[in-house]
Amino acid sequence: MTPSELEAELTQARAEVRELQRTAVALRATLEQAAQATRASLSAAEAGSAGEIAQLKTTVAALRDALEQSRIERDAAVQAAAASAAQDILQLRETVQALRQALEQAEVTRIAAVQQVRAEEQLQIEQLKITLQRLREALETSRVQQDLLVKQAESLARSETGQLQQTIRALREQLQGTV
Repeated sequence: MTPSELEAELTQARAEVRELQRTAVALRATLEQAAQATRASLSAAEAGSAGEIAQLKTTVAALRDALEQSRIERDAAVQAAAASAAQDILQLRETVQALRQALEQAEVTRIAAVQQVRAEEQLQIEQLKITLQRLREALETSRVQQDLLVKQAESLARSETGQLQQTIRALREQLQGTV
């Protein structure tokens, strides 16, 4: 039952209580009028008949019983409405508590998922850093080896150039010596 339905039911119970109170006031007024009429009749007739008095006493007792029954029914209706309202409030509180717990659990799950994703990303970043460092080292090793090969090639070329130049000189000298 929603809070608005509960409030409507409580409002209706209050209206019934007010109506019963009005009825009680009207019955009291009627009772008082009857009592006054009885007193007036008794004063006017002075002794009245015993049957009339007994009938009026019965009427008064019946009205009192009706009034008491009305009060009992009103109190029972108020208690039933209050008990129903209290039960509805209890159920609503339990529902709110269950929803709060579900929301908290969802938040805990979300936080755990975010932390797991962050941890996985951090691990991936670390692995990528390690890979990047290895690639840099491999590149540096490759450059060093390439520089070494270039130096060896240059040294070999100079050596061959020197030998070729010596051969050319020797051949020139032979050529010039034979001419």
